[in-house]
Amino acid sequence: MFWQIPYFDDTHAPQGQVPAYAIGRNDVDLKSEIDIQNNLFLSSLPANWTIEPFYPNEAMTMYFVLDKDSLMVTIKAFASVFVSDVVANQPPAFPILVNPKTSPRYTGWKDPAGVTRKPPPSDKKGDEGDFSGASGLFAAAQALLAYSQALRSTGDLRGAGIVKFAYDRIFDLTWTVTQAFDYLRKNGLL
Repeated sequence: MFWQIPYFDDTHAPQGQVPAYAIGRNDVDLKSEIDIQNNLFLSSLPANWTIEPFYPNEAMTMYFVLDKDSLMVTIKAFASVFVSDVVANQPPAFPILVNPKTSPRYTGWKDPAGVTRKPPPSDKKGDEGDFSGASGLFAAAQALLAYSQALRSTGDLRGAGIVKFAYDRIFDLTWTVTQAFDYLRKNGLL
């Protein structure tokens, strides 16, 4: 939410106006954050001064795209805040940060609610990854073509043809990757 906070002296003469911003998880949380911002600003004014916030815009819904590039743009915009937090080397103020000496990639982490989270299966040490997610499924499907070529080079033309058939069914949108792998299992190729 973006809004304006005009403020007035004890005689109700206008003294200025400041912009204000708040983010909340839902409408109730947003209202609470707006109230906090208004009260913080009011408490910073001299005694008997007042504010009359007005809201020229409706509340907006924002989505953060958290692919690696988008996340880096966000992190770089607030680099001084994040790095200062890590340098303090105390429990960090931002729950997205972890002491850099202990990466959460393979060990897991504690979320803001204090729940210990396990690392994703694809980030376990020594793991080749699990083909979960769209990019993993796409990589698995593409690997079928290499598998078909490997079978052809060993002289197993029947096996190469079966794998190529499954590959083609995925990319003509007839089968899912799971269906193609089931077909290969039934034919003894997985």
